[in-house]
Order: sequence, then structure tokens, then C-alpha cells
Amino acid sequence: MAGEKLKHRLQIQDDRLVFGLPYKQFDVEMDAYRHYISENLPGFINFMEVLNFVISKLEDNLIMSNVHFTARLKDAISSIKNSSKKTLDDVFGFELITPNETDKEVLMLLIHKIFDDNICFRNKKHDKSNGYRAYHCVGVVKQCFTGNEFDTIEEYILTAKTKRIKEFYKDLPKDEQKKIPSEELFEQVDMYPRLKQQIIDNGTLYEDTINALKDAIYYISQYYEENDEIRRSIPPIEIQFKTAAVAEEAIYGKARHALYKEEDAQIIINKYNTRKLMRGMDFPFKFQRENGRMKLQTTTTTLIEMWPFLKETIRKFKKQHPFTLASYDMHLATVFPELKPYIKELSKKEPCLTVRNQDKDAIWRLLKLKIINPDFTIPIYKERKSRGEKV
Repeated sequence: MAGEKLKHRLQIQDDRLVFGLPYKQFDVEMDAYRHYISENLPGFINFMEVLNFVISKLEDNLIMSNVHFTARLKDAISSIKNSSKKTLDDVFGFELITPNETDKEVLMLLIHKIFDDNICFRNKKHDKSNGYRAYHCVGVVKQCFTGNEFDTIEEYILTAKTKRIKEFYKDLPKDEQKKIPSEELFEQVDMYPRLKQQIIDNGTLYEDTINALKDAIYYISQYYEENDEIRRSIPPIEIQFKTAAVAEEAIYGKARHALYKEEDAQIIINKYNTRKLMRGMDFPFKFQRENGRMKLQTTTTTLIEMWPFLKETIRKFKKQHPFTLASYDMHLATVFPELKPYIKELSKKEPCLTVRNQDKDAIWRLLKLKIINPDFTIPIYKERKSRGEKV
């Protein structure tokens, strides 16, 4: 009976637009998102942990220090909004933040050597007028490693080039920017300018850097030889490399997310105050490196990084309410089990709504209905004891 009622409630949405899409198309897109995540999340999680281990080794060997590593599983709404413009190759993402440009280039070098040269979708250096300066690439990890990845590394560094938008373009009005042919928009620049200069000045790269990178490749190779199924399931991943100063600008400065996305601040504030923001649907799952381990960020941290204008709203809300959000994390963990260990650890700080029905399809239908109609309340089940029994 309950299933029939839910089915009816979903059917009456058929004529509505959801985020600009007819409901039936939105429903198909949501199910496609679920399938994509279910298929690729295990490989993403495992690669995140492997890369975290490698970064720890680089720090232990004093090759670099204080690397801030975050990972992101893009939320369903953003993914669906973008799906008409591009493929789902940026659903899974890493951000690697280093104290300086040289350390950034070392990590770029490592990633480029473990990514398949034939499956690299985007490779771009950002140098925008709003202060955002970073390197982005999307790629897939190689199926196997030869052990010779660094044999000609110095020649590779000296000749490697990437694309950068030409200086004149940045400050043009948008109407004028559209008139510039794409073939005239980019210029070729050195991919590793500081490492290149190191080779020019010293005749070679520092030996400890090369040895540490070789060790990193060896570990990754050995891990995936022992876990062949995981290796084959690693999805395309977008990786952003930036320095701490650029990252700070991207959160609080002219390059901040809210300006870039042209979000309506009041809409976001209202959704927060009415507890209608849902992680995994309205905003992403983000993991961050903490004491050498990857942990799920608190909702507050993620929200303020995305929308800094929420900081005061959250502060006021916390004074009046015991919980900042109605967290549906365990619902998502039921649908995507690989999230469960991270969510359970975080639940010690941020309690989640409990899930009684463990049917993945039923939970997914509830989450979709919650998006379509934010006023719909997902049933909350709490365990209570009566005469010694759970009811």
C-alpha cells in the first residue's frame, strides 16, 4: 500500500519541470547518475586512499610538506544541470593544494605519469583576471606501469607544454569574448616552468625527488596488481592543482564559487534555514585529508567553502537549533554503500536520520521525491524500547 501511494505521488509530477527539465527526463537523468556512481564509486574511493598514502610518503621523505588533499563526489543536481553541456567526466574530483608552485609541479608530474596518455580529456592551465591560477586535468589511471616512467623525465619536463588562455582575452567584455575564434584563444606555455628552470640551473633534477616519485609509481603499480578489479573500475577523475594562496582566493576572493556560479545568495540561505539542503543532492560529498587520513567533511565546512555568505546564517541557526541540517547521509549510504564507513565516522559529530527500509530502490525513490518536492518529509524512524522490544 505504501509503495502504491509513493508511485502515485511520483506519477503526478509527470507534467512538472524539475530544474528546467520535464519530470520524465529528470527521472531518467537521476537514474543515470545513480548508475554511474554505483559503478565507479568503489574505484574512486580506492584511488583516493592510494593517492593519500603516496602523498604521505612524499611528505615523510621531505619531498614536500603540508599538502591539503580533498576529494569530491559531485552532487546529483549539479551533475544533471551540466549533463546537457558535457559528459559526466567531472563527477569525481580531487583538489591538491600545496604551499608553493614547485611542490605543485611535482604532484602534477606524478599524476601525468600515472594517467593514460591516450585517455586525457582536458589539460588546461587557468590564469584568470580574477586571481584564479591553477592547473586542471581530467584523466584515467593507466592499466599497467612499465617501471620506466621516469627514465626520460628531464627531457619530458623540458618539452612538456600546456594550453593557457591569452592575456588579452581575460578583460574583454563577454560579448567580445564570444567573437574570438577558439583557435586564436589559447597559447602554448611550459607545463613545469620551475622544474624546467631547476634542470637548466643545475643540469638535472634533484635525485631525491626522482627517487621518491619512482617509489610512488612502484607502490601504485603493486597495489593495482594485487587489486585488478579495483584498477579496472577507476573512473575519469578531474584533478585541480593549486597553491594555498590561490585556494584561499577561490573560497573568499574574487574567484569564489558563489560568484563563479552566479548563485542567488538569498535562495541558498532560505533553503538552509528551512533544512532543505541535502548532501549528495544539493551539495557534494567532500573528503579532506586530516592527520594523514581521508575523512568526510562536516556539512558546515563544505557549505561554507561553497557559499561563504552562509557563515553568519549557520552561526545564528546553531544557537537556536541542536542540529544544523536534517542529514540524509545514511539514506545515501544505503544507496551507495562505499560511503558508509566515512558517514558512520562523521555521525559521531553530526547525527544522521536513521534508515529503517534497507531497500536501495525504495530509498532512491524517496530521495528523488525529496528533490522534486522539497516540502516532502522523508519518514524519520527512531529506535525506541517498549517492553524490552524494538518497535
